[in-house]
Amino acid sequence: MQCNFPRRSAKDATWIIGAKRLLRHLYCHGIPIGLAKSSGESMVEIKITNHRETRFIKMPDGPLGVRAALSAGMQVVIVPDQPVPKKLYEGATIVFKSLQDFKPEYYVLPPFPSI
Repeated sequence: MQCNFPRRSAKDATWIIGAKRLLRHLYCHGIPIGLAKSSGESMVEIKITNHRETRFIKMPDGPLGVRAALSAGMQVVIVPDQPVPKKLYEGATIVFKSLQDFKPEYYVLPPFPSI
């Protein structure tokens, strides 16, 4: 699939493996994407107020993000960047070693194209 995925990125930013592929895929299929960092439980409610009919998948980077996402009824996908105790991600829907393992079709999203 060809689409004009924005090429903007921060100079010093590095992509985790699989992130660009996933974001490009979601963008090219017109799936809304929201990126937020360090949002507490109270902020999740504010951010999703106008999106009640939308399904969410949250990829938090810590236990507070997991709890906030679960309390908001989101599915929680964990991709830790280093080994962490499982108790920190208790309640997560699934834990992947890499975003390359993410299968959009498991979340009612269009599958990645076959290679």
